[in-house]
Amino acid sequence: MTKIKWFLAATTTALAGLAAVLGVTASASADPSMILKFGTLTTVSGPYVGTASPIRTVPGGGLPWMITIGNGSLTSDGHLVVHVRGLVLADQSPVPPAQQGTNPIPGFKAIDPARCILVNARDLDTAEKELLEKLPVIRTECPDWAGAAEKLKAAGAGRVHMHLDLDVHDPEELQANRYTTSGGPAPEQMRSAMCGLAGPLDIAGLTISAYDPAFDPKGDVPPLVGGLVVDLLSTMEER
Repeated sequence: MTKIKWFLAATTTALAGLAAVLGVTASASADPSMILKFGTLTTVSGPYVGTASPIRTVPGGGLPWMITIGNGSLTSDGHLVVHVRGLVLADQSPVPPAQQGTNPIPGFKAIDPARCILVNARDLDTAEKELLEKLPVIRTECPDWAGAAEKLKAAGAGRVHMHLDLDVHDPEELQANRYTTSGGPAPEQMRSAMCGLAGPLDIAGLTISAYDPAFDPKGDVPPLVGGLVVDLLSTMEER
């Protein structure tokens, strides 16, 4: 599944482990290196919880979990990408009532969707589209970074974690990996928007992904990312 998004979150998040088995799988078509793509994950629950019925010798967790969305892909180079959302303990027995629908990972705090900005997302699967229609996530494009910042502040955001998927760029301008979809911002637009947001907002963290040098034969991406980080840090220092 192609992932093209630039996601701003107002709080720091923790990644929770997920033991799951594939639900529905589908072989890839256009990309010969794609071994499989899957649009469904099913959490380990029922008789597979605990050590009684391990799946391929791997025991399940101590309590059953549930999940909102899970999908991913596997390529011939061994690169496995899994996207998971809504991972919480099941809302049923044997999970204690006080823990149902929660994530018990120490320090975990869910992000309020109203404090999230999704910028230039243009290749979403059906489940993602349906979820975004239900959630108050702020949707915008690079030129409107000032308006997005105001909306985020109005929602009560304090600190911001900025996540940049490099494949958000227009592939005609910059290609960082195999996941490409026409359109998107030019590198200059992205840099302007990120530095613009770093002015009025307190940037607590930054994630940049995902680079595959096999799709960057001229080596354009590393110096561009380096320049972006330098400019972003300079903007933060000038606040």
